[in-house]
Amino acid sequence: MRRLVLALTAFGAALGLLAGCGSKGTLKADAPPDTRIFIQGPVDTVNHNVHLYWFGTDPDGTVKGFELRLLVATAPADTLWTYTTKYDSVFAIRTPDGYTAPTLEVRAVDDAGLRDPTPAQQLFKFSNLPPIVTLLNRHRMTDTTYAAVTLRWSASDPDGEGSKLRFFVWLDGNESNKNLVAGNSFTFPTEQFLQGGLLRTGPRQMFIQAIDDGGMLSAIDSTRWMVRAPGTGGYRANTARLLLIDDQPSTYTQDFTTDTLYYNTAARNLLPGQYSLLQLQFTNPFRSLDDMVQTFRQFDAVVWYIGGANSALTFETTLQTYQAAIGLYLASGGNLYLEGLDLIDTPHGAGPLNGSVVGDLLGSDFLFQNYNSSLADSSAAWGNTSGGKVRTAWGDTLRFANELPVASSSTGGLRAFGVRDDSYGIIWALPLPVVSLKPADVLPFQVPIAVSVPQPSGGRFVMVTFPLRSVSTPPAAYRNAHKFLAQVFQQMGLTTP
Repeated sequence: MRRLVLALTAFGAALGLLAGCGSKGTLKADAPPDTRIFIQGPVDTVNHNVHLYWFGTDPDGTVKGFELRLLVATAPADTLWTYTTKYDSVFAIRTPDGYTAPTLEVRAVDDAGLRDPTPAQQLFKFSNLPPIVTLLNRHRMTDTTYAAVTLRWSASDPDGEGSKLRFFVWLDGNESNKNLVAGNSFTFPTEQFLQGGLLRTGPRQMFIQAIDDGGMLSAIDSTRWMVRAPGTGGYRANTARLLLIDDQPSTYTQDFTTDTLYYNTAARNLLPGQYSLLQLQFTNPFRSLDDMVQTFRQFDAVVWYIGGANSALTFETTLQTYQAAIGLYLASGGNLYLEGLDLIDTPHGAGPLNGSVVGDLLGSDFLFQNYNSSLADSSAAWGNTSGGKVRTAWGDTLRFANELPVASSSTGGLRAFGVRDDSYGIIWALPLPVVSLKPADVLPFQVPIAVSVPQPSGGRFVMVTFPLRSVSTPPAAYRNAHKFLAQVFQQMGLTTP
């Protein structure tokens, strides 16, 4: 229709000119442009990624652009023309079956809007080899995660650009709801683990398939492992009350009694099925920050104990690598308890957590500094003496069973907090020199070495900077350590008064 209107307009203008000119002469109608494709005639089969060129001429004007389309014999013809002012373009030809022979049509458009009535045509033959994808961190049936898993892979395209690959990833039971992702890793959202609306314990299998820019699919790779349901009793659907994370190696001398302290406290205060134990020495499900955050969010509270197994040289790398998960979990309303030596990084006292956690999450303006005469410098790490006493916020007394000395090559590992509110302190070292936080002439007043800080989201962050089991010496202190832990459970909303 547009061409007809243009033609009628041109014809009317020509009549007007003729009427004015009389018999002096006649005007010649505007001629349409002519189009050529750079390659003419038969061509060999080429890669599905191809750079094509064209050009056009107009005998009585200028070419202002081109319209082009690809017609594929094996599919319904695409009759829509695409306009461009370019003289070339890189095409990724869809070849999902490995071979296709489309026809490229190009027609020039001149400055009068006329189109080439005989578009240039060229038949091309394109091939496409399938891409290759291989999982890198395969799980085993002896591996266990909760409803969160991060998979990574390597991929290549033998006749294309690997950066243009996309990937279908899915869990068994979700073949009809595949995820299309870019990059080389993917964390499955917790909701994709649901089966019949519930998180269930059992084997799961992840599948991955690459697709290149020509639509060619790779072979499928997969891995299979065990997924644990978190349990029951949580405030939200498909969540449990408590996750216990045992981060002590079995070689630690107090490993069994430390496990007993925490597990028995959970068993006495929660119902069966409301808590779950994760022992990192046997299986570590945390392969990304998202893994840790998603796992934590399946529980109302997380209790992570490292005890005295760590030191300034061997602190927990998982906690260090994904420490941002702490703030993200707390911001979502979660409750986190963390126990162990050397938790916060300080001068001459390396630790997994960045010092910013003190002000951001632990309600403190600073850590008290302890002068080290051997180094002629100070550190925020402290020690204690065997038999030294500390008191809890609930009036109980705890007694250290062993000494954590401060020396030039190591630190005792404790941290003393300059809290903004005294209510944040839940274990206080008694005034020096009654109890020996070394040196005896530095802190002649009570300081908190464990804090419990409410968060703006409604959650709570509890940090105990020494092995709680080390103040569990029978008879009285042993009972007091359990009482203290039960009080913390109540603060985190796990139990009622």
